[in-house]
Amino acid sequence: MTAVGEELKQQAALLADEGLGITYVTRNLLACGFPYDDSQRDGGATIALPVPADSQSVNGGSASLRQLSSYLHKHHSDHFMIYNLSEKVYDYSMLDQQVIEFRFPGYPAAPLNEVFALCNSIHAWLQADPQNVAVIHCQTGRGRTLCAIAWSDACANDSAHNRRTVHSALCTLRHSFPSV
Repeated sequence: MTAVGEELKQQAALLADEGLGITYVTRNLLACGFPYDDSQRDGGATIALPVPADSQSVNGGSASLRQLSSYLHKHHSDHFMIYNLSEKVYDYSMLDQQVIEFRFPGYPAAPLNEVFALCNSIHAWLQADPQNVAVIHCQTGRGRTLCAIAWSDACANDSAHNRRTVHSALCTLRHSFPSV
């Protein structure tokens, strides 16, 4: 197994232990479902709701906003950018405002100009620093997320090895959601 393959295997094991529903497609490209809000307002105070032991029971196994923020700050501090492809907005302050929205009508295909803008943004972010990671999500972590990963890979013009890695991760994601 290559060093990259071993690194991805270790990251996958770590995430499986934490049950966050985040997938490392490559060492710097991550996919996840929409980060759900696990808090509620009560008299001006924010009360964190308990996270079920079986994370699959909440939002299809997605991480809560609090969990996602904690994970990214711990493992990728100052080097993460979230790409929100859903039509929904959440509190970006927990993620240091490191969220870029790409809204487009229709599911899952985006207008061609949006595809190029998204790919250029991801590519520029990842090229700016080797430690940078791009985290892509839509409402379900499926349709738009998978399309964006495929678009990004097609635009990156990387090695055949990287294309095989991305293809393998896409297949893994696809099998994680049998209803797709």
